[in-house]
Amino acid sequence: MIDSVRAAMAKEAQRTRFSLPSPSGNGPPRANLARSLRPEELGVTEEIPSYWDRRLGMRVVQILPGQAYVTHRDEMISTILGSCVSACIRDPKAAVGGMNHFMLPRRGCITSGEAGRYGEFAMESLIEDLVTGGACESDLEVKVFGGGRVLDSDLNIGDGNIRFVHEFLYSRGLKIVAEDVGGPFPRRIHYFPASGRVRMRRLPPTVQNALVDQESSYEWDLVVKIASLRPPPGE
Repeated sequence: MIDSVRAAMAKEAQRTRFSLPSPSGNGPPRANLARSLRPEELGVTEEIPSYWDRRLGMRVVQILPGQAYVTHRDEMISTILGSCVSACIRDPKAAVGGMNHFMLPRRGCITSGEAGRYGEFAMESLIEDLVTGGACESDLEVKVFGGGRVLDSDLNIGDGNIRFVHEFLYSRGLKIVAEDVGGPFPRRIHYFPASGRVRMRRLPPTVQNALVDQESSYEWDLVVKIASLRPPPGE
């Protein structure tokens, strides 16, 4: 299912004239290392696909659910969101910024011990990486996107993600300077950490179908994992 989302992102990239660097090696490198945000993958780094946009004259880094990217460079970070949420955070004084992409809210919104940690870990890790990169938490500028109602589910994952990120940021004393959340549609996010600018587009049903397939599959995996943690009846 991840492949279907990558295909949708690639189609959007082609439409906006993204292109890979030439075989001769011109342009910046194709990939960089970024943190994986799923608890079972703590400490793992992975290759994050990127493109060189000749029109913008910069590298475009594309992240998927469970990933984050932090940079000091003049780059664009891109993702597609369904019920997921991305926080775009930067410190303009330290010239460092990044974005995450998480699929699940905190423990209180999902009745499982393991799955409900994803959003909390995603936010903590992004802020930690920014501070490691020289940011001061009190100077952070925060923008939030996603949390769409694209899944036919009683879990209301999108709403839970929105509530979580609002509560988390409030608890840290961080103000949201811009957001676009909720609604029955997916979003494509282009974030420019160097300037703080965000370009957002609400996407058509063709992209939504791919996201629903991927997110529904992930949700089912969680249901199976949660069921496996419960004791048999009578115990």
